[in-house]
Amino acid sequence: MAVSLHRRISFSGAPTNREETKIVFHKHWPGRLTVAILLHALLVLGACAPAPQAALQHAKRWVDQPVIAAAVNQPQPVQLPPPRPTPTAVPTLTPSPIPTPSPASPTATPLPTATPLPTATPVLPPNPLADQLDAYLSRMVQAGRFQGSVLVARNGTILLSKGYGWANRAQQVPNTSQTRFRLASVSKQFTAMAIMHLQAQGKLSVHDSICDYLANCPAHWRPITIHHLLTHTSGLPNYTDFPSFGATRTVQTTPGELVARFRQRRLLSQPGKVFQYENSDYVVLALLIEQVSGQSYADLLRDVIFAPLGMNASGIAPSTPELRVDALGYRRLGQASPPLDPSTLYGCGSLASTVEDLYRWSEALSTDRLLPAAELQQIFTPYARSYGYGWFIERSGDRLRIGHPGRIDGFSTSIARYPEQGVTVIVLSNLWSVDADGISARLVDLVFKHP
Repeated sequence: MAVSLHRRISFSGAPTNREETKIVFHKHWPGRLTVAILLHALLVLGACAPAPQAALQHAKRWVDQPVIAAAVNQPQPVQLPPPRPTPTAVPTLTPSPIPTPSPASPTATPLPTATPLPTATPVLPPNPLADQLDAYLSRMVQAGRFQGSVLVARNGTILLSKGYGWANRAQQVPNTSQTRFRLASVSKQFTAMAIMHLQAQGKLSVHDSICDYLANCPAHWRPITIHHLLTHTSGLPNYTDFPSFGATRTVQTTPGELVARFRQRRLLSQPGKVFQYENSDYVVLALLIEQVSGQSYADLLRDVIFAPLGMNASGIAPSTPELRVDALGYRRLGQASPPLDPSTLYGCGSLASTVEDLYRWSEALSTDRLLPAAELQQIFTPYARSYGYGWFIERSGDRLRIGHPGRIDGFSTSIARYPEQGVTVIVLSNLWSVDADGISARLVDLVFKHP
């Protein structure tokens, strides 16, 4: 919904006072749950949050420990390589076609009319490393453990950009490097970028209370700042964990209706004290973006990020996949997932894109094309539990990894950047059971073992 720059947003919908038990998942933190609880959690967990691997034998490494009062004291900034000169174009890529999505949400602005997709992925020069990467992914496809699209690049050179398996099995439409996938929680980094764009324009500060921008703001939200939302330290309950979410995930929903689901619930912790990865934070951030900018969430992302970078295939996911443009999501091979309306995810997971568009995005983050250096440094500073603004920032040995996974019904996604070595790996899958982050890690190992 577009709002006037000077208007405040009112919330609608009857709040519920029922409190829910919290079960938090993320691949980085081991924990223990009984199989029964795990199976139940897999059915009702929030759609945007990174979910556990389907194979139960791997469950222990996917389940979080209970959140603790994490180190939110004084973050240590990461020393990033100096920004590269802004390129006029991303190397070796041609602009992506512009698909025509079905209406997704009241805030989404339809993309322009589609142009025909290429009939094949562009052929890259022969490369022994590319052959190794392709052979690994082909084996994963043959084992039924992957279908989707992958792009691997090093120092501005694309080593692999290819689709695997079916975008739509029934219609015999293959995945290509131009196939569009739902991004799930990979969407969060774009929401964070939009917030920082508004800060760079002087329209807000991440240290402002969110109640400075929301009408009828609950009194217990007054201590919550924009920084708390960005870093998952607000204490808000996760609306996609509520049992009611399963029954409403296919229903078109307004931003106000989403926020009404949790605005009257008590905070789970004092703002700024506990890290808890969840989705309510980024729903509120998208609402703030609309209030402060006077544009819809979809329009601002288009104008500030997608159009300037030539990410013509990116935007709010369509409610119904477009044949030969969008990948259809599968719960398991041959079994399509129930349709999930992107309006129910909003700023936490409503976007769709291609591996080639995401590479344009990744390359731009190494320049000052989108943001001044000061705002970029804020985004890529690890705060509690190594989380920055929409990214996990972690160092293992001599490798600095900046990335984020995502998972919703039918899709598993991952983007990983190694800025010190100039390596980017993007894995988008339309198979829910795929371990996209695990595949990314294996591809990275192959790249680093090759001179």
